Amino acid sequence: FMFGGVGLGSAVAAMERTTGRPLVWATAHYLNFARPPSVVDLDVWTPVEGNHITQARVVSHVGDKEIITVNAALGQRPMELSQQWVKAPDVTAPDDSDVQSHWRGSEEGVHTRTDVRIPALKDKAEAAETGRRVIWIRPREDFPIDAPMLAIMADYVPSGVGAALGKNAGGNSPDNTLRIRRIVP
Repeated sequence: FMFGGVGLGSAVAAMERTTGRPLVWATAHYLNFARPPSVVDLDVWTPVEGNHITQARVVSHVGDKEIITVNAALGQRPMELSQQWVKAPDVTAPDDSDVQSHWRGSEEGVHTRTDVRIPALKDKAEAAETGRRVIWIRPREDFPIDAPMLAIMADYVPSGVGAALGKNAGGNSPDNTLRIRRIVP
């Protein structure tokens, strides 16, 4: 079936192209599965278009069967302020981290097109006490890291939970929310 992050990513791409504005936030509700060889259509609505922000909605469907609904805000306000308060944990670099295979062992699909690594937390006590897990992820192909790609990457969180628990597991995402302030290299 269609990976949920691909559903959210395609909706984000459709809204950005329709509005000409970058994503601020999006939330997706996964309602049904789209299985091959289904064709998923995306209908974009923009009920509110303001000076800086557009409110948009996408309904992704196969025929009359609704698959994913995404609500979003797109745009940007002129602002010079930029701050990051959370300090990233000290971990090994991506190329020095363990390669993470997909929990189902799949040889096809979106998982074969992403390089997922599980770095070691340099503070082993922090890893054991907090259950905190970091995932390095990047496309294997030369795709830009944009809002649709970040939506795909965000849907790897369930497998990160499995890794934090020491289990080869993942799960379904009944919903997902993505918030972007600014994309930087």
